[in-house]
This record gives sequence, structure tokens and C-alpha cells, in this order.
Amino acid sequence: MPLNTPISILIADSTSLDRNAMADAIRQYSQTKTVTVAASLEEVFQKIPIFKPDILILEYEIPNFQPEKSIPRLKTILPTLEIVLVSRFHRTTSEESLKALEFGAMYFLKKPKENDLEITTIYYEKFFRPVINLYTISRNTKEIHRTTALTRSAVFVDNTPPAKPLRSNVRGDFVLLAVGASLGGPEALKRFIPLLPADFPLPIVITQHMPEGFTATLAGAINEKSQLVMQEAHSGEIIKPGRVYLAPGGKHMLIRKDALGKSTSYAIMLDSGPPVHGCRPSVDVMFNSIAENVTGNVLTVVLTGMGEDGRDGVRKMKEAGRCYCITQDEATCVVYGMPAAVVKAGLSDMALSIHNIPIRVNEMARARSNSTGKIPIQQ
Repeated sequence: MPLNTPISILIADSTSLDRNAMADAIRQYSQTKTVTVAASLEEVFQKIPIFKPDILILEYEIPNFQPEKSIPRLKTILPTLEIVLVSRFHRTTSEESLKALEFGAMYFLKKPKENDLEITTIYYEKFFRPVINLYTISRNTKEIHRTTALTRSAVFVDNTPPAKPLRSNVRGDFVLLAVGASLGGPEALKRFIPLLPADFPLPIVITQHMPEGFTATLAGAINEKSQLVMQEAHSGEIIKPGRVYLAPGGKHMLIRKDALGKSTSYAIMLDSGPPVHGCRPSVDVMFNSIAENVTGNVLTVVLTGMGEDGRDGVRKMKEAGRCYCITQDEATCVVYGMPAAVVKAGLSDMALSIHNIPIRVNEMARARSNSTGKIPIQQ
């Protein structure tokens, strides 16, 4: 499928008001090609082989829907289908939403309380937009990967040589672990954060490109498997060692000195400013705020993701002389974009597989400045 091909969407909901509101909202997006509706699950199964939609927006409460059975059946009929569930009664952080995501749904959205067509349409237009954008990026990335695999072309878009490395002399005395990720990041974080021990000595701040409403679900899912406390970040919160703070979808996360101006105490600030690199939250926004406000050494990890978000922020932290940067290696990335941009700019101090990143991070977080920080790593 060529890049930027308009997408087709099937909407299945037992309520006519929601069907109409969702259809009206989605027709506002330039990426969409056709929108078809269904009023029952039986109609969905009839239309999918004929219509072959890219995305199915499906009411969780539609009669006869059982996520553990229906989602696998739908994906068997059309393996490329992405499923977005909408629910009147279940929240994105509920057990039902987590299970639906495990069974293969792409996204879970709470329906609005209003029964007014205009208000409901505005609601869906706001909350479906990032979902459509996420699908478009994901599909285009898969196409790029397919083409690259066939042609064995270079990883980078241009053929200019990598920049002269800007290696770090920082090897210890870290006060913060800062992580950036995008496409493929949720799975990478699930392999990274749960492997850190309960006595991990640093606060952890993470910016993961995600739509509004989904980051709380991700934080909750990782928290259940982690020895550390992971949560969606709150503005004004003082960061503490051994805790993990995830930027909420739709908000930039910045790190500032706390209100008392203590040089060793830092607080989270959430911001609704313009997207950066087309993203909100943006990794560069977080990294830049760290470079400007954090006076101690920072351990940085750039995980799988599309684009270059994070590269300029790493450069700014390195120019301040207080950053050591680890990048995820190409072999274990879903898309080698963000880490590649850091590597190509000469800003990566070490590239590791996702399996070895937590080992190295844990060792370096405990290292002192008089230590070489050298430990054996099987790459």
C-alpha cells in the first residue's frame, strides 16, 4: 500500500446518535477515504470481508460482543484490521479495557455522557484525531520497513556521514533517568521498567508518544508487573527516587526546580503548548527542560520510535556536560528512527538491545563519579 493512502473506517454501534456523531467526526479528517456504519455485530462480520476497512470502531456493549472471542475472530477474517473500542460504561483504565488491548484491540475510548449530537460529534472529533494519526504513522512505518527489507536500503533517509561523536565523560552520580520513546515504545517499556529492582535509586521520567486517554492504561499495566511505582504524571508533583512518571497523552511534561528553588528537588509541570515534531507529549520538550533546570547528571535512554524527537534535547543536555545517553539498538527496535537520529548525530554513548538496557541502567544509576562505569554487557 503506498504511503499516505487514505484510510477506510467501519463504525459499529447499536446507538444511532453515536453512529452518526462518530461518522460526522471522522469525515472531518483528511486521512479518511470512506466511512461505513453497522448497527450490529452480525452486520460487522458481513461487511468486513466486503468493505475491508483499515479500522473498525466498535461499541464494547454491542449485543453478542465478547472480546476474548470476537476480536480474534475479526482479526482472522481481516488480519490487517485495527480495532478501536468505545464504551459507555467502562473507562480506559478499567480491567475490561486492559483485557481488550491484550486480545488485540488498538485503543479503548470512553463515550461522552452527553446525548446531544453536536456536542458528541465534537467530543469524538477531538479524541479520534490522535488515534487516526497514530494508525497512519504505524501503517506508514510498516510500509517503510517492508520496502527497506526488500531493497536493503540505508537506515537513514539521507546518505550524509554521521556527525563527530560527542561522547560523555559522565559515568556516575546521576540524579535522574529520562526516557523517550514512540512507535513500539509500550512494548519496549514493558521489557525495561519491570526489570528494574525495587531499590532503584533514581526518579524516572518517561515521554512516550501516545494519544490522550491511553497513557494511564499503559502506566497501570506496567505498574502491575513492576517493582517500582509507575503512574501517569501530575502537574506540581515532586519527583522521588524509585518512582516512574509517564507523561499524559496530550500534555508536554517538563521538569522544573521545585517551588522552593531547591537545587536537588525537582517538580513536574504539564503543558498544553503546541505539538513539537507533531507530537504532544514531545521528548525534546522534556529533555530541553531537563537541560535547562536539572543541575545534576542525567542518565538518558532513547527507545524505539519514528522520527527525530529527542535528538536535539540530548544534544542540549550533552552540551551542558551532564548527560550520558543510551540508545536502543536497531535489531530490537520496532522502528529505528529516534535512536538512529541520536546515533547519527554522534550523541549516543552506547547502543544496547532492549534486553540489556535495564542491566546497564541499573549499574550506572548506582555508579559514583570516581567509577569507570564499565561493566560487562552482552550486546
